[in-house]
Amino acid sequence: MLYQHQKLGQYTIGKRLGAGAHGEVHSAIDEQGEQFAVKTVSTTILEKNYKSHEISVMRRMNHPNIVRLVEVVNSQETTHLVMELAAGGDMRNYLNAEGAMEEPQARKAFT
Repeated sequence: MLYQHQKLGQYTIGKRLGAGAHGEVHSAIDEQGEQFAVKTVSTTILEKNYKSHEISVMRRMNHPNIVRLVEVVNSQETTHLVMELAAGGDMRNYLNAEGAMEEPQARKAFT
């Protein structure tokens, strides 16, 4: 578990953005002032569900509409996935608030 103002390598942890079945997501800022999201997952859960191959694939993803994995910071009990901060929220929240997209809009978002 991370706490606000805690240091994690070059990152200072900010407020909690959300939580899911496998971990929590916090905002973070690096020493240059760039903002990120840090997803903290139990190492045991990560090994069962993500595996190192999937993290490797996440690192290679390069698309303007896919959150980029920047760094993986490991500790004894947890793994922290440092990712781009999607300041506008995620697709699920958008669809819940706005409803279904028309096909041209969806095509633009996913291609």
